[in-house]
Amino acid sequence: MAATAYPRMNRLAVLLLVILSVVLLYGILRVVLHRTVNRHLQTSVQSIPGCSGIRYDRLTLPHFSLQCQIHSARLLFDHTTQELPIHQIDIRRFRPGKELPRELDMTLYGVRLNTAQPWMNRLRHPLERWGYPSLEGDLQVKWKRRGVQQEEWMIEATLQIAHAGSGTASIRLDKVNAEGVTLALATPLNWLMVLPAVELVEGRFSYEDQGLVDRLLVDQARAQGRRPEEMRRAILADLHRRAQADTDPAVRSVWQSMAAYFRNPGRVQIGARPPRPTTLGQLLWMRQPRDIIRGLGIDIATNP
Repeated sequence: MAATAYPRMNRLAVLLLVILSVVLLYGILRVVLHRTVNRHLQTSVQSIPGCSGIRYDRLTLPHFSLQCQIHSARLLFDHTTQELPIHQIDIRRFRPGKELPRELDMTLYGVRLNTAQPWMNRLRHPLERWGYPSLEGDLQVKWKRRGVQQEEWMIEATLQIAHAGSGTASIRLDKVNAEGVTLALATPLNWLMVLPAVELVEGRFSYEDQGLVDRLLVDQARAQGRRPEEMRRAILADLHRRAQADTDPAVRSVWQSMAAYFRNPGRVQIGARPPRPTTLGQLLWMRQPRDIIRGLGIDIATNP
């Protein structure tokens, strides 16, 4: 009996040792993953001009992946006590690179902007004049690097404005130079060198109005010393004139849809899908509205 008990005890001890080793290694791996994610987050965030880092209350990592959830985050900025609060950040795919990840799929929920924040300086006066001191929305960013330098980006944003409406915008860009983006984040003037070669694949914007269009109309009418309805009639007359003068059915349809929306603001959807790859540099040479509509393949649908 005693002779057979010792091998069993030895096997049990070995099993317990293996379990403890696995638990210990798992704990070490979790610590390493947390530190790796935190380091790459700080590096990526600090590439934003003026941003000094990110602070958060809790970071959740499922299993052995670099996927994570970040709760109650705040972006910190140099030379200011202001912070950009974000309710939650979901990172679903993340492959570390150098300055920028090689692949990223991230959604920021509950991004809160207010007119007191320094990066809102240019919008502060009109937003306060229209009665919108704060904005809240979600932002989804995807990018994937193909080859050495080129990336494909997809950016989607949802914005909620209290008592004004809600909008969603998405854009897909191709042939983005990753090294150029890194340089442009460090020196914004470099965007003039990076953006012209970027190709617009498609874009989409939708907006459901809850009074913002009328407020803008009143504001512009007041600035020009005119009555709002007089201003609306002038806009509708101009859109009607453009629709009558254009022979391209697609362009005429856009002017007619815009007229229908200004006549009775509600929901509008604007799509852009160029018939051939169009660089952002080419867009700068499109002066006439009809050229922009045709070049970008714009279509508008309204649903009051």
